[in-house]
Amino acid sequence: FRRFGDAGVDDAEVSVREHRSVLTAIAEADPAAARAAMADHVRAVTERALELP
Repeated sequence: FRRFGDAGVDDAEVSVREHRSVLTAIAEADPAAARAAMADHVRAVTERALELP
């Protein structure tokens, strides 16, 4: 979010949900789910960044 903030990205709510999924998986001691949630987040934030004008 901070990386693209100056470019007009306003995805804080979505990003927080994605990070919460990662945190939940870590808290549940589920490394596979944490890895998948983080990969999903990185993929999604990249896609959102590519949608910038």
